[in-house]
Amino acid sequence: MPPVFPCQMRFTLTDSQWILDQLHPAEWHFLCELPDISSGKGFSQDVRERLLPGPILPRPGEDADEHKSMLDDWEEFVKPDLELTFQSARKCVELDLQAVEIGDPPEIDPDLTEPDIAEQIAEINWRRLPVPNDHAEEWYS
Repeated sequence: MPPVFPCQMRFTLTDSQWILDQLHPAEWHFLCELPDISSGKGFSQDVRERLLPGPILPRPGEDADEHKSMLDDWEEFVKPDLELTFQSARKCVELDLQAVEIGDPPEIDPDLTEPDIAEQIAEINWRRLPVPNDHAEEWYS
């Protein structure tokens, strides 16, 4: 039987917060990347524009000027507000990420795991991230 390596993040919900617990370093790394990825940092201009596309994509053969007024309004009135909202949400997520704690390693069944694997699991820097419930909207956005 191959060794069992428990690497399952736990999600706990309380009255005041939700907690991502037993975060493996790889999972923690991906969480830390969320603010930069969601801002398009390091992406080409073309890719960044796909993060916040306009409301209308002209169909093949359709005259794009037909929707120019609506697209101009989108660029002037809607897009700046959306960008500010997303920027605020990213800042909230960044601040929440700073609240990370060192967590406990997952409990393992010694009958299913070889001793050297159990030692390796115990040596990993597991993380625990508490997030206030009222920050959920920012995380989802």
